[in-house]
Amino acid sequence: MAKTFELKINESKTISGLTVTNKGGGHEILTEGGDLAFADIELKALNKKETIAAYSSGQKLWNGYLIIFEEVGWDGEFVKFNVKKVGEPKINENQALDMVEEYAKAELKFSQKDMSGIQTSLSDMGGYYSVSIFKSSDNQQEPVVSLKVDKFTGKILRGK
Repeated sequence: MAKTFELKINESKTISGLTVTNKGGGHEILTEGGDLAFADIELKALNKKETIAAYSSGQKLWNGYLIIFEEVGWDGEFVKFNVKKVGEPKINENQALDMVEEYAKAELKFSQKDMSGIQTSLSDMGGYYSVSIFKSSDNQQEPVVSLKVDKFTGKILRGK
């Protein structure tokens, strides 16, 4: 199990060559109601430096590290996270889309005609791509399948 680290505002921690600093944060008012706390996190490794916004339950793939944020306190007063050194991804977005289309043909028995009427949606989720296939039906979009594709192994993690 990965060790969870906690940083208060202006604290730094170096883990496996990556320095993480909590620069404080704020909160966003959500259009659907409620608030979402965030922390501005500075990442440094080798000659690279970047500041990102961290949210509870978020991930960031950066410079060969996967940073997994577990919890962010109000206005960034603290951030809990863990870090995995993962290297660089082995597959890109186009390869992930191709894999999911092949899965649809092989496992879901999509015909060439079925494939011509689909749309795909891809989101970069840090350590994996989330890919959904939609089929147009009576001008409504209904998801046919949603999959996660691991960036580092190229394996499909979940199908439904």
